[in-house]
Amino acid sequence: MPSESSAASEQTSEEPLGAPERPLSGPQWLHPLSPIFDLLSHVRSLIVPILLAAFGAARDEIVWQLIAAAFLVMGLFFQLIHYFTFRFWLTESDLVSRQGLVFHKTRTIPLNKIQNIDVVQNVLHRMFGVAEGRIETASGTEVEAVLRVLSVAKLERLREAVAQRNASRQRPARAAPAAMLESVASPGETIAPGRENESSTGWSIPQPVELLRISPAQLSAAGLANNRGLVLVGVVIGGLYQFDVLRQPWIKFIWDFLPTHDHSMAASLRFLVGLAALVVLLRVLSVAWYVTRFYDYRLVLDGDDLRVSCGLITRVNTTIPRRRVQFVSIQQNWLMRYFHQVAIRVETAGGAAVSEENAHSTLLRKWFIPVLPNSDVARIVNVLRPGTEFDVASFDWQPVSARTRARLMRLAVVYSMVGLGVLAFLCWQWGTWWPMAGVAMIAPYLLWLADKKSRSLSLARTDWGVVYRSGVWLRKTSLTFFDRIQVVTWQESPFDRRWQMAGIAIDTAGSGPADHSIDVHYLDASVARREFEAIQSATAARRLQWA
Repeated sequence: MPSESSAASEQTSEEPLGAPERPLSGPQWLHPLSPIFDLLSHVRSLIVPILLAAFGAARDEIVWQLIAAAFLVMGLFFQLIHYFTFRFWLTESDLVSRQGLVFHKTRTIPLNKIQNIDVVQNVLHRMFGVAEGRIETASGTEVEAVLRVLSVAKLERLREAVAQRNASRQRPARAAPAAMLESVASPGETIAPGRENESSTGWSIPQPVELLRISPAQLSAAGLANNRGLVLVGVVIGGLYQFDVLRQPWIKFIWDFLPTHDHSMAASLRFLVGLAALVVLLRVLSVAWYVTRFYDYRLVLDGDDLRVSCGLITRVNTTIPRRRVQFVSIQQNWLMRYFHQVAIRVETAGGAAVSEENAHSTLLRKWFIPVLPNSDVARIVNVLRPGTEFDVASFDWQPVSARTRARLMRLAVVYSMVGLGVLAFLCWQWGTWWPMAGVAMIAPYLLWLADKKSRSLSLARTDWGVVYRSGVWLRKTSLTFFDRIQVVTWQESPFDRRWQMAGIAIDTAGSGPADHSIDVHYLDASVARREFEAIQSATAARRLQWA
């Protein structure tokens, strides 16, 4: 361990992390404010002392306040121990961290496994010029390490140092031709060949290119087209219920809008007005969610990495290496079709776990591009995977079997009969038969949905991979690539054999935030066999090519 004087000099040093005259062989400190931010990140664990302090203040008993203060002081003490014992540094091949006062813990993360170092900044972070760094590896299912907190400049230098050391072990690529640079630029933007840096090895490295910037107006339109307000309403209702606010007299006016046994015109009008107000409120909250979460969204191509930054309250800066992209899903609900917009989600090898859906990095993978004009889809997909030439109209789409409509119609009739039986039993129990009118609406809807679903399913096999589209209300078009396919599965149930059908399922190493999979059902058995064998052959050939 370094002496106190040397440690202090390292802490106060302003020397860049990646400076060639001083490699990262010496320990690096966290920011001096790190104990405070670490303590704030554990607010949930401090709920007991906070309640004790409130209880003591209400009863004017100082003993409870002293107990609460003792808990808070102990929490701060442990955070200070973590701060004074935690160090990290870079070697030629690893990122190493060490912590512990009595029991020492040293952790080594290979640099070539680091997929991303996310930078997260909330309002308090920005006030003090610091940020939280979250290190993700290509093979991990959760964040490998959290650096809470570093100065923004130091964290950026750390990211650059990791990228430079990874790049130094790879063969550099020559500068992309001007035509390729123009193809990834935004419409109307051209990139001159002079916008490139000449490295010390004589190889030309292109400058970062801004691919996309989303305006507040576009985010507002996306908020109107997507009902994300239900998430915020659920959080608010849960909080009101926990604090017993819903039973307060001042909030009982809401119940006056609910339907009762009063069937007067005034009661019906009051219910319709309340329902319309709720719909408007949900859309306003959805707009607020989109603008707050994705404000000043920017997508930048930096070398072979895609950098995304966005956020009004909490600013997130994350990186997605293009070589890790396994699966791309283009999604569009019925309102987004009206606005001529889509959303794009991606799945990467590794990354944060799907269960950590509230994590900012996972959120950005799930909502990689929250809103995008239809006209820009081909350009962005070609950037994600150069040479894809994505054009839905030019694909040789293979529809499902002609017998799919009849099969789904029969299922719709069966579901309607089951629903009729359940409703008849409930009506008999309730002593009223008016809910039976619901079957008159449900049955035609299920038949219409079966017809639309049979028309929406199709598969296309291209020179580079597989494309699958499905969905009636929410249309999803997803694509993967032969060199990313892990498993191809043939599926055939007894019902499939009766209808002379079969299915194909394709799995990649993606972590699943796209909420769609290439799992094709209702294909003609002969067509499914042909496509299954062709996809298997193309996947095997691509693996041999990269072996």
